[in-house]
Amino acid sequence: MKDSLTLNMEEYKMKYHKSIFLISILVFFVLSACEDEPSLSGSDTYLFWLAASKDVHVSSSVPEANYDGMFSLISSHGDPNKEQRFYIKFFMPQLPAGAEVLEAYINIYEDSQTGQAGTVTIPVGEAIAEWDPYEITWINQPNPIGAFSTAAKEIQSYVTYNMWRTTGDIKEIAQKHLDDPDSNFGWLFNNQSTTPFTRSFKSMNALDARTQTELQLGPRLLIKVKSSTPLTTATIGTTITGSTELGNMYGFNTDILVYRIESGEEWPEEWEVATQ
Repeated sequence: MKDSLTLNMEEYKMKYHKSIFLISILVFFVLSACEDEPSLSGSDTYLFWLAASKDVHVSSSVPEANYDGMFSLISSHGDPNKEQRFYIKFFMPQLPAGAEVLEAYINIYEDSQTGQAGTVTIPVGEAIAEWDPYEITWINQPNPIGAFSTAAKEIQSYVTYNMWRTTGDIKEIAQKHLDDPDSNFGWLFNNQSTTPFTRSFKSMNALDARTQTELQLGPRLLIKVKSSTPLTTATIGTTITGSTELGNMYGFNTDILVYRIESGEEWPEEWEVATQ
């Protein structure tokens, strides 16, 4: 029969091991929580890479046709490709009140060009109404045919391609879309020109636009934000909806990566951000 000292020692050992076990669990959860935000500390400035939630081009060559699912987004004017232009909408987070957009750019990756040599200017402006990528055509597109009625931003296409092209700074419109999500119908990339041209850019449907866990050469909205309320990948992720539906569309049957976030003043070098 065990004496009281032996029993006390065994009880002490059990309590000791139980305490170590509980501490280990606590440390695990603390470290797991921190994994989401190691790069989001020490700054009130945050950098977003936001993927397209939908995109499509429309064409006057077959005005009643829908071109959803194509690998490319095309802007063109004149023969042989008639008139073509395209629409893009991006995932957007919900940010704390008072968050200020410091910079914003749309980057699209140019993958081919024909027709007019040298620089081509593609006007970029807001879509004025909702559109469905599975139903939109040249006939029923939301924006009127022709030039924008208000001043637009621009993307420049130069002699060489297979590189990112960018708009100028669109921070005022990005701020409006963040503050009033109902005002956000996406963007139209128009096709005004005095000579025939065709410029092609990678769609979100391109094979190298993305993987399930990586953002690659698909269209992207880049936003630099200042927020006095700390942001984390976990909290931001809960405000961006549609990743599961998009993942299902791609056949992953699960969520798909639709944004990246870092903290700091400078764009990460590995993002290869194009700015004007």
